[in-house]
Amino acid sequence: MTTEVPAPPVAARRPVLDGTPPEAIVRGLTATDGLVVLSGAWAGGGVIVARDPIRVSTSVDEVFGSEMTAEPGPATSLGGGWFGWLPYPGGGLAPWFGLYPNVVRYSATDGGWFDEALAGHVDDTELARRRRRAVALAAAAASRRGPAGYRMGPLRPDTSAARYTSAVERCVQRISAGDIYQANICLRLDAEFTGDVCGLFADLVAALEPAYAALVCARDIAVVSVSPELFLHRRGVEVASAPIKGTRPRTPGPDTAADDPAAARLARSEKDRAENVMIVDLVRNDLARVAATGTVRVPSLLRVEPHCGVWHLVSRVTAELRTGTGDDELLAATFPPGSVTGTPKLSALEVIDELETAPRGVYTGAVGYRSPAAGLELNVAIRTVTVDRALGRSSLGVGAGITAESIPSQEWRECLDKAAPLAAAAHTRLRSAEALRPPRTSNSIHETMLVLTGGVVDIDAHLHRLRRSIGQLWDATVPGDVRERVLAVGSTGSSAAALRLRACRTLQGPPRVDLRLSPTLRPLPAACQPGLRIRVARVDDGVGEHKTPNPELDALAARIGRGHILLVDRHGRCLQTQRGNLLVFRGRTLVTPPLDGRVVPGTTRRTVLELAGTNGFDVQVREVELAELAEADGAAVSGSLAGIEWIRRCPGRAWTAPAPAVIELAAALLVRWGVHGGPGASQ
Repeated sequence: MTTEVPAPPVAARRPVLDGTPPEAIVRGLTATDGLVVLSGAWAGGGVIVARDPIRVSTSVDEVFGSEMTAEPGPATSLGGGWFGWLPYPGGGLAPWFGLYPNVVRYSATDGGWFDEALAGHVDDTELARRRRRAVALAAAAASRRGPAGYRMGPLRPDTSAARYTSAVERCVQRISAGDIYQANICLRLDAEFTGDVCGLFADLVAALEPAYAALVCARDIAVVSVSPELFLHRRGVEVASAPIKGTRPRTPGPDTAADDPAAARLARSEKDRAENVMIVDLVRNDLARVAATGTVRVPSLLRVEPHCGVWHLVSRVTAELRTGTGDDELLAATFPPGSVTGTPKLSALEVIDELETAPRGVYTGAVGYRSPAAGLELNVAIRTVTVDRALGRSSLGVGAGITAESIPSQEWRECLDKAAPLAAAAHTRLRSAEALRPPRTSNSIHETMLVLTGGVVDIDAHLHRLRRSIGQLWDATVPGDVRERVLAVGSTGSSAAALRLRACRTLQGPPRVDLRLSPTLRPLPAACQPGLRIRVARVDDGVGEHKTPNPELDALAARIGRGHILLVDRHGRCLQTQRGNLLVFRGRTLVTPPLDGRVVPGTTRRTVLELAGTNGFDVQVREVELAELAEADGAAVSGSLAGIEWIRRCPGRAWTAPAPAVIELAAALLVRWGVHGGPGASQ
């Protein structure tokens, strides 16, 4: 049986309290079953408190399919309606919505608290008196309660940096294969939690000032969302969405984008701009399914805005719905939100389900209300903490949008950049030593390219990596004539040459770029190579994700002498050699360590993984234990001069010949490069 919310108009508002700060009220509330608090831009702005629902529903059809035929009231009218959450699909958590005929609302414009009620539930009813009494008691309690009232333990990722970056790289492979264009890959940070969720909500709102904050308490579950993002706002036939894609941590001090270099870097980031535009197109397409022809608009594109301790790229999409379109139809066309799924949406949902290890729950779903007076308004439930009060546990979801240009280690850092302001506001910290390690800095960056009969192999991949490193490490751009210079120098080479590029940082202006060409041997098929001898060195930081000088590694190589050095961390996990990426083979399974910030994203490595995928190999990007290497059928190193070189000897194992899989992939790479002979060695 469907319960319809009474129709507007909203009854005249009556004062409840004057001048009591909203934070004091929220801190004084008790997180009883059915408590809802909204703070920020909701329904025109302010703080909204709803208690004691007259009905609770877990049915989307009941909440969004019931008729609300009356015209919406004034822009600031709310009165009541359905309030609650829609979880991300899958994972077993049901929607939860309570039906509230009354709310108590703080208006900054009017300087006080007011009781609002839908028609048929005027504010002299017993229900309204209970609400006014509850708010008055909350105000009294707030004057006695301290600012704490809860404790959140350290936030720990539910997966390692290596596993997350492996998932990101597999996502990039799916993008390269043409399965999708973009997807949002998330992880969860868990922490113990005891005490008062109202205090947590108040602390987060006070510190972060989110546009769409919400607290919803339903039995043992409390959802604390401090989202900056609007999913849907519908009033009558007008609907708007404001997708967010692109993030940089805010520099302490500057208040405006013009004063913060981090905001400028975000504004010109090709990767972030492209990602945002892709999601805008997705939102446009979703809305077009239910919009009147020709009414979908993008009034704002790629604005840099401050949100929750970070800078975001924010766009806005609007439309006019076709006459008779219900909220249930609107949700069917648009949910889950495009900014936290990907494009094409259905394919991205499949990739997300394949790569993520934990259900998202309410995170990346939506929280908000449906009111006959105010219409429909839902946030995208990001920056959202879910507290299981019975178990004393909490979880915070974070994620990053993955495109073809994504570097896995940087996506891992972006997740933690998003979590860090929440951790600080909740008086806790992130517990992940591997996650916050900064990239190695240097005043020079190197690239080494193979030149064959006057052509430069993979020139665009090398220059793209160079541009990315210069932008991230120096906040600078590559001189516009570099590609032409590289091609010109490369055209003077012999049948096989190594072109070494060195970019040097300058005090002003773009970096200086020096080029040097020297003869090298042509790459050989694997069966014609002598094989590499590998020695192990323990280096936790690896070589890093940028090709910069590494004196410590050079000194280590000098001590060890001849042979390749395999870098292994203190846990016995392989990283790479000092000059190339590691490839491990078991039958037709190819395993390589993830790009977790300790491994250079080799241009040849990427080509090899693409070739392996198209040639029927099972490609696995994951941690490789040193013991696993000794049990493999074969192993190799990929580099930009030598291609694929097979390993003859490593600690605990020797091979007399390259594995068949190594021979096959090395041959496929030579065909891709158009060569047939001679060894070299550089990544």
